[in-house]
Amino acid sequence: MRAQLTILLTLLSLAAGLRADTFFVTNQGVNSVTKYDSSGGGTSFTDASLTGPTGVALDHAGNLFVATANNTIEKFSESGVHLGTFATTGVNDPMALAFDRNGNLYVANFGGNTVEKFSISGVATLFANIARPTGLAFDAAGNLYVATFNNTVERYALDGAYLGTFASTGMSNPEGLAFDSLGNLYAANNTSNTVEKFSSSGVALGAVAVNLNGPVGLAFDSSGSLYIVNSLGATITKVDESGQASTFASTSFNPQFIAAQTSPHLVNISTRAQVLTGDNVLDAGFIIRGPGTKQILIRGLGPSLAGAGVSGVLADPIIELQDSTGAVIAINNNWKQTQEAAIEATGIPPNDDNESAIVQTLGEGAYTVIERGSNNGTGIGLVEVYDLALGFGPSFANISTRGYVGANNNVMIAGFIVGATSGGTTNVLLRALGPSLGSEGVSGALANPVLDLYDANGNHLANNDNWQSSQASEISATGIPPNNPLEAAIVATLLPGNYTAIESGNGGTTGVGLVEVYDLP
Repeated sequence: MRAQLTILLTLLSLAAGLRADTFFVTNQGVNSVTKYDSSGGGTSFTDASLTGPTGVALDHAGNLFVATANNTIEKFSESGVHLGTFATTGVNDPMALAFDRNGNLYVANFGGNTVEKFSISGVATLFANIARPTGLAFDAAGNLYVATFNNTVERYALDGAYLGTFASTGMSNPEGLAFDSLGNLYAANNTSNTVEKFSSSGVALGAVAVNLNGPVGLAFDSSGSLYIVNSLGATITKVDESGQASTFASTSFNPQFIAAQTSPHLVNISTRAQVLTGDNVLDAGFIIRGPGTKQILIRGLGPSLAGAGVSGVLADPIIELQDSTGAVIAINNNWKQTQEAAIEATGIPPNDDNESAIVQTLGEGAYTVIERGSNNGTGIGLVEVYDLALGFGPSFANISTRGYVGANNNVMIAGFIVGATSGGTTNVLLRALGPSLGSEGVSGALANPVLDLYDANGNHLANNDNWQSSQASEISATGIPPNNPLEAAIVATLLPGNYTAIESGNGGTTGVGLVEVYDLP
């Protein structure tokens, strides 16, 4: 079994690239951008001087865009190399910047009383006329929120339709805006030295930070802590999830806005199991959470597993990607038949021409990958989902796989990677289901699942047979305990790295099972 774990984790980690959260802050008074690591250590980022930088934003590829007092938008690579002026037309005393899920850049023109929209190539169009806009933020549905010095936050649909005033209570020259993972909006009140919180429906929930010093920029890290740039105090305040405030870092004179490059908690995912026919094909489900889009690579492997010591492999896999309604988004049999160049460009194409792959850009939602055999072939198969833009756009919130759980080496093996986050660890819930599947119409369900968790070295971290026998209170507190007492679950706090969850049957029994990994708040 240890060899099988090593094979799976080696395949899974090929495109991991784990990293911790980083932050970019514009310093208007000294014409620079500073990059901070998750401990608050700062280094100069840009290789070019910037005149009065204000707004800052990261695109989905990791490039940094900076608004300047020269009425330009400058573009920098992930390593800080100046890639040139992105835009000049349509820029008038710019403040906040924000990207939509399609990669378009929005600029709050304080002097021009407009919000401009820039295509990926830099072509400007008027998005909205709005008096003295300052802050910008997109919600998970793709609506744009605009803070104004008229002490309001206005809301617009992605097509530019005006949806009305979202909030006005408690506003005092608001600037930076940011959404938390639950959809609450935060606004930095520059003149009252507070940050106000609003529910997703616009209800004022009060101040989450007070006694600040000219707050402007706001951003959240991957653990849910809020970062506030104090323009007059030249500091960055961190407010953790419990509401405790502390000084995260001291910055240069007159800092303005902040952009956070956050690492997802769950990164690349894969599952290996027997692929049979009918309802017993391999179903891998995943959820993408957060605004924006995510480019992923999906691989359906079989033949290449034989070279790694796996016997009875699936000879000719087919994979199919479906959305939450069951509609087919993409399908592939042999990977070179479609998207060959795009798959090659990822650097990790399948090793065998009979294996399958799909490159797809997806927004927030639930998705399913189905692996089956061509001409109803059967055997051991492997489904993998790779995040091709780690730290940018939305992230994986949940993974699950349903398939046939055999005995011995034919159990179901789910691999996942925990990313490096600012909090250092990630809390997960693992569930191994069987009996409850029967009540949902699945025949031949696994009667008594057993769940085991291993690290990258094959070390056994945890085991559970019946979930109420251990950690019952912790599992119940997640709000999603298994429905049947014979099903298994584990709550674990994990450091960054590779992990494997194995679902087997008590006493070597077999049947259809479901293994899931949830990213807990």
